[in-house]
Amino acid sequence: MPRVVVTGIGVISALGLNAQEFWEALHHGFSGIRPIDTIDDGQLRFKNVAQVPGFSPEAEFPPGQLACMDRFAQFAVFSAREAIAHANVEWTPPLREKAIVVTGSCMGGRSAEEDGYRALFLKKSPHPSTNHPARHE
Repeated sequence: MPRVVVTGIGVISALGLNAQEFWEALHHGFSGIRPIDTIDDGQLRFKNVAQVPGFSPEAEFPPGQLACMDRFAQFAVFSAREAIAHANVEWTPPLREKAIVVTGSCMGGRSAEEDGYRALFLKKSPHPSTNHPARHE
């Protein structure tokens, strides 16, 4: 059986913006589920979610790059950067060919999908990119 070595950990979740915050919240038994505060919840059936509070993508990515990244992709890059920093490795070309990053996303890309539906059905625009909120902030 091949061996696996975990050299670094990166986390972004409803329980924290890094691995340390996440583990402390778990240790204290905190829940990441709370009332939604990012959108108007007037027409939503369920009003509690596991949001990631305090994440500012504008502080982490240049505008041109941010415009091309769905929120789940921002999370993946953000946490991968933490894992790489935690691993304290030098990225040589051979290492880049052999290293992997394992991520988990339950609803990855969902916000881009919903933006597309809103653009197509509500705004009658065939191009969701013209209505993407991250591109106009």
